[in-house]
Amino acid sequence: MIARKLGHDWLLRFESQPSEERWCSVVFGQYKNYDTELLEVDGRLVLIKSVDAENNLRSNEDMYAELTRLLYKTLENGGKLSDGKNEVDASTVPEFMIECVLNGYA
Repeated sequence: MIARKLGHDWLLRFESQPSEERWCSVVFGQYKNYDTELLEVDGRLVLIKSVDAENNLRSNEDMYAELTRLLYKTLENGGKLSDGKNEVDASTVPEFMIECVLNGYA
């Protein structure tokens, strides 16, 4: 929903540069031109840790749930999500906010 509001087709996570702690960046993309834009929250890039405390790879579902909670909390607290060019706030994506509450991410 958020990707579409910013003019993208999908939201994806990918591994950033290899590091000791193994973080993933989050990007928006488009099918037709393969452009990707990094997701920003209040002007800062979003990074999700891809390993747990025992250094095991986290599941996609676990990382997606963390990302969803982060996005919901940001919007609920008056923050903005951006692709570096356009922004959305909670009033732009009410269906996302409602779905988060119904699914227990709030």
